[in-house]
Amino acid sequence: MKDTFESALQHAINGNAILFLGAGFTVGAKCIADEALLASRDLSKRLCDDLGIDQNPDLMGTSTFFAKTKGPAALVATLKSMYTIKEYAPFHKDILLLPWQRIYTTNYDNIVEKVYDEEGVDFYSAILNDNPRDIPKKAGLFFT
Repeated sequence: MKDTFESALQHAINGNAILFLGAGFTVGAKCIADEALLASRDLSKRLCDDLGIDQNPDLMGTSTFFAKTKGPAALVATLKSMYTIKEYAPFHKDILLLPWQRIYTTNYDNIVEKVYDEEGVDFYSAILNDNPRDIPKKAGLFFT
């Protein structure tokens, strides 16, 4: 197991690896609301609290109801306040500054963009609607 980890780490250091980020990556970071970032179940519960309804762990249903009740702009504003990164831990920067070939995530947060902006890393953040022909063929590509 140790050899596998060390081999994978060496590939990342050499620029021969792809990084997949999940919600756990942001542990230790804080949002602009000066709180830890919430996992999906906790986000759903927070949205329910904001709506004054019984807590429900189903984020899809809760967020849809939130948008219908308070409007899509209110949902986006809430998500921005809860997932716009204010500060991150040194290990976030250490990991992200490795020469990844690509980074993939479906997270709501902007931790990659925050670190890269602060460190002057040139990157392109692609989304599903982007035409593949329009995506620059260069290192630092980031998919959300």
